Amino acid sequence: MKPILWVQFGFLAVIAVIVVGFVRSCSADPSQLQLFEALTSMRADMDKVVVAGGRVLNYDNNGKTTFARVYLLLSVDADSRSQELLTRYKTVLISQGWVPVRASSRGLDLCKQGAMASVLASNDDARLSVDMAFDAASAALCVSHDHRTDR
Repeated sequence: MKPILWVQFGFLAVIAVIVVGFVRSCSADPSQLQLFEALTSMRADMDKVVVAGGRVLNYDNNGKTTFARVYLLLSVDADSRSQELLTRYKTVLISQGWVPVRASSRGLDLCKQGAMASVLASNDDARLSVDMAFDAASAALCVSHDHRTDR
């Protein structure tokens, strides 16, 4: 074979690897319908958290458009922070079907239908926050915990 053919063959092989990698990475990401359904569910649950109390400093309701991720971020004023409020937030989420998966001294991580929520008490600024996200990473982390609740 001539050297030019080897170069062309090598180029085509590299293109094929890139295309296969792109297709595989896209197949791991949630579909737009899954993202919409997760965001709708997360918003409904976050509304219940907000009603549970605390002075809201910031509520980022999926403000930035993303291709394969939806998220909600809630920050509560330090003056509102209390162990009772932290417990109320956890109770609200559990009552909505969120399953506790990991506890720490700062808070609790929960899963629901592939989405992950974290209820955290920050040591830095004394704020309380609730973060929710749904993407390929949260789905992979939460899948085993979600199946335990389906039984």
